[in-house]
Amino acid sequence: MKILVADDDLVSRRLMERMLERSGYEVVTAANGREAAERLSEADCPRLALIDWMMPELDGPSVCRKVRSKHDSRYIYITLLTSKQSSEDVVVGLEAGADKGSLADRSAYPGIGRQAGRGEGGDAV
Repeated sequence: MKILVADDDLVSRRLMERMLERSGYEVVTAANGREAAERLSEADCPRLALIDWMMPELDGPSVCRKVRSKHDSRYIYITLLTSKQSSEDVVVGLEAGADKGSLADRSAYPGIGRQAGRGEGGDAV
């Protein structure tokens, strides 16, 4: 299975990439939202995407909206990774097209996320 990891933080992106590759997944990466949207519009795009909420060029919810606006028969499961914690932010993420059920505490995975490099916590929407 191919998975997209989109995060503008190089350390976070590489940590997730390595962890997933060690688990046997093929990983495609993107360093910003525009790149993530492009990767998800390719014919052989990943069917699962882990996307940072706050990225340059397009934020995570904008990537979700862009992917969901295409009337494509291939469904892509999207998880937004974020340090945002309010229920309003969860609603924004879900309304943008992040998958329900992709709610997980990102800080439960030591070394992954912005808390490793910048002292911020993180959740998945």
